[in-house]
Amino acid sequence: MSKNIHNMNLPLCKNCIHFSPEILNGSFTSHFTKCNKFGNKNLVSGKINYEFATSCRNEETLCGIKANYFKEDPNIKFKIARYNFLNYLPKKIIIVSVIVVLFKFNS
Repeated sequence: MSKNIHNMNLPLCKNCIHFSPEILNGSFTSHFTKCNKFGNKNLVSGKINYEFATSCRNEETLCGIKANYFKEDPNIKFKIARYNFLNYLPKKIIIVSVIVVLFKFNS
């Protein structure tokens, strides 16, 4: 019995220039990632509320399953590295701070 994997040849949102990782942890796989191509501007504050990437891919009037507005991000590796670094940065600062405090305490 063979299985077919659907959508194998379709572009991934995370590789698109319009893709924005989840804000709180920089995740590229969260359901809270955004698409900077679609959103609504608040006419009072000017803040733009972008649509969720999954919603855009599920809605044919937006990007749709076939990724109608997909543009490959030439800097995707840098983008992923930056978000990974920023995601782990607070943990690194805490670890280094604890080591410094322990070192001073033991001196």
